[in-house]
Amino acid sequence: MGGASGFIDIGKRDRKQITYSENEQAKYSGTVDGPAKQKVHRAKEVTFYDYQFFDQAALRPLLEKERGIVRVQSGAEEKIEFIAKEELTEEEEKKKEELLKAGFAEWGRRDFQAYIRANEKHGRSNIAALAKEIEGKDEPEVRRYAEVFWERGEELSEWAKLVAKIEEGEKRLERQHDINRAIQLKVKRYKNPLFEMKFNYGASKGKAFNEEADRYLICMTHKLGWGQWEELKYHIRSEPLFRFDWFLKSRTPLELKRRIETLVRTIEKELEGPLKKDKEKRRASVGGGGKRKASLDGPAAGPGKKMKKK
Repeated sequence: MGGASGFIDIGKRDRKQITYSENEQAKYSGTVDGPAKQKVHRAKEVTFYDYQFFDQAALRPLLEKERGIVRVQSGAEEKIEFIAKEELTEEEEKKKEELLKAGFAEWGRRDFQAYIRANEKHGRSNIAALAKEIEGKDEPEVRRYAEVFWERGEELSEWAKLVAKIEEGEKRLERQHDINRAIQLKVKRYKNPLFEMKFNYGASKGKAFNEEADRYLICMTHKLGWGQWEELKYHIRSEPLFRFDWFLKSRTPLELKRRIETLVRTIEKELEGPLKKDKEKRRASVGGGGKRKASLDGPAAGPGKKMKKK
């Protein structure tokens, strides 16, 4: 033990000398002698999405050549190998640009899904309405896409399912058009339908709704268009005619819809002959009532126009 200071003398420290071989030193310094390993070129593989409608058979070889990709047949399997990138000839470059322009590289899956939903909502032929539903796409671009979609749609993996969804939506649109037409013909039969309109109720009269309320519901549906149930309820609540009709004012939009559906069935039964002739006339004007082809030809009729709130 040392002096009064309390310091403990542990003696001189031995330092162990570590030596490295030349190879080990080179490993850490990055100066290994001998041939350096060749860096493997790996290009981004060419990926196509069916909804972009590229001519894959013509475009793939050009892109793979440009990226340095070759396909090698190994037995029953095809393998991809990466080689040095190769510049396209002037003719190949021009062909590549044409093929890219013919497809839809700017259309992502979100755009495609929005296009399908818009077709269900507005029908395939209402291009202006479709364009408004797809963010960042103008009407000419949507029209070009629609033409290719209906021409080459069978190339899509879910083509049958997509067409079924669109046609289901178009049937709803067609039904809405028929309903609006039936209401229109009924209203036009009277000089002052709000006070003169009569209904052949049969067993659908009911006890809750009176004829005055039924006339108003049909007249307002004629003005607002089918499906505007919230706006219809707004008009009922602000209508002086029903100031003290608490039953009608307390009906929900769904209850109003159900009542109007009942009235529409009554009207369609009453006007069965005129409506049949009207439908035949409409079908003849658009080229016959045969089976709809998978094209842009389809119903363009949508819901009626909205009225501005007072």
